Amino acid sequence: MVLSKYVWKNGKIIDGRNAKTNIFCQGLHYGMGVFEGIRFYDTEERGPAIFRLDKHLERFDYSQRKAYMILRYSPEVLTDAIKELIKKSGLREGYIRPIAWYGEERLGLRLGEKTDVAIAVFSWNKRLEHEQIRAKISKYLRIDPRSTHVEAKISGHYVNSILALRDALDSGFDEAILLDWMGMVAEGSAENIFMVTNGNIYTPSKGSILDGVTRQTILVLARDYGYRVEETLITPEALFKSDEVFLCGTAMEVLLVVEIQRESMGQITPWTSKSDKVTTQFANLYAEVVRGKHPEYSRWLTYVYE
Repeated sequence: MVLSKYVWKNGKIIDGRNAKTNIFCQGLHYGMGVFEGIRFYDTEERGPAIFRLDKHLERFDYSQRKAYMILRYSPEVLTDAIKELIKKSGLREGYIRPIAWYGEERLGLRLGEKTDVAIAVFSWNKRLEHEQIRAKISKYLRIDPRSTHVEAKISGHYVNSILALRDALDSGFDEAILLDWMGMVAEGSAENIFMVTNGNIYTPSKGSILDGVTRQTILVLARDYGYRVEETLITPEALFKSDEVFLCGTAMEVLLVVEIQRESMGQITPWTSKSDKVTTQFANLYAEVVRGKHPEYSRWLTYVYE
């Protein structure tokens, strides 16, 4: 199976079956790469549109810099490459994966200078197929911000997420919620988290989290629609007193959490959602915004055929 029929690699579009890398490259052995996840959606009047492409490419550049990579391609070059890939794919909606990694045949922790950059485009449904999920407070902590650049999308960081998610799945849950080094709520395995209490919206402040593009979008939408929104430290106890909890991210968009469990000192504390009103509003609103149904947010859309 070829995930992406065509791949843009180092300036050329090639057959996806020929998109290969050396098994001795540093990116593979040490997780020293960076990536982005971007979606494009079909709009009624103007065709496929990439959602918040500029923000994603801005973070892609930032992540490369934090990984000591020499930037090989400008956002303008990458934008043109993405548009061309979407056109060649024939897809109306799908997922875009830019990735950069140390591709030199070289082992050891002293980084080489050669980096490879590739982009794939393919069809990908939401990571979780159902609209309501059960989550577990993970025994694994979110990476300490004093140890790395948590705000960068570095490939090796996701070992932390994989372990937390696998533990949650093995325990019969759909998702993991990670706490940070202070014991505060941080994020899901690959999503940001929001809670709703007495009609107000709260989300963990930046510092230990990846400040996701979907998170930024929800913050703007919530304030525009008159909600009181606060970025703050959230204790597990506060989370368990909330009325609603939802997760958001590019891959899975906006999903309601209906149950959370936490094990402490041998005791299991359960939480169940009291409402889905706010989550449903933003899930529906987000789905409309990304498809160009709200002209006031058209600045977030990059149209493929224009």
